[in-house]
Amino acid sequence: MNCAKKNADMNGVGVKVEVNQGTTPAQSKTQSDLILFNALYLPVERDEGRSWIERAWSGGETGKTVVDQFIDAAPRYLTEKGLSIFVQSTLSDVETTLAKFSGNGLRR
Repeated sequence: MNCAKKNADMNGVGVKVEVNQGTTPAQSKTQSDLILFNALYLPVERDEGRSWIERAWSGGETGKTVVDQFIDAAPRYLTEKGLSIFVQSTLSDVETTLAKFSGNGLRR
């Protein structure tokens, strides 16, 4: 998180960039034109992901636990023409994710 903020400052856009850490943009007090989200995105078995590095990419049994939470919250935090960019594994049923976007009033 500190690296992202420092990069924004070094490139002269620090006053325009809000950097948050969490599973949703809920810490933001305003709507954004762009949300970049590095989700926990790989499916894992219930007993996997014990070390910190394994938990760094563990998206739950479906690989979409955090992605689904984000999609539910995103409409409240994106402007009308806002964009969100994030990573999802093809092991995690991308079509269902796209349908969830549509179901929440978002489009791809």
